[in-house]
Amino acid sequence: MKEQVKLGKLLGSAEQRDAVHVAVIPVIAAEVLMPGQQVDVFKHVSGEWMARSSYKTIGIVDPYLKHNVEPDKHRFYVLLYPNTVTSLRHEWQHPLIDGDGDGK
Repeated sequence: MKEQVKLGKLLGSAEQRDAVHVAVIPVIAAEVLMPGQQVDVFKHVSGEWMARSSYKTIGIVDPYLKHNVEPDKHRFYVLLYPNTVTSLRHEWQHPLIDGDGDGK
């Protein structure tokens, strides 16, 4: 069986190209955050998930963002650390299945 890609680890010479699944959660910044910054998330009294710097981090701010994230302005993804989620799924939609059944 092929070994899993180990993000967050240095690589040896035998590793090949691959693709990975990364668990993400959409959040709002509680403070100014930088792309790639390690963060914690918490549920605000409003019910929104928010991200902040913390000593007990669970993931990183989307490292592909080109600018810092300002507090209370934009939603963005936090990428959770590899091998920390207990279940991983994909959500998808199809017009025939999710629509009214006529494919329109």
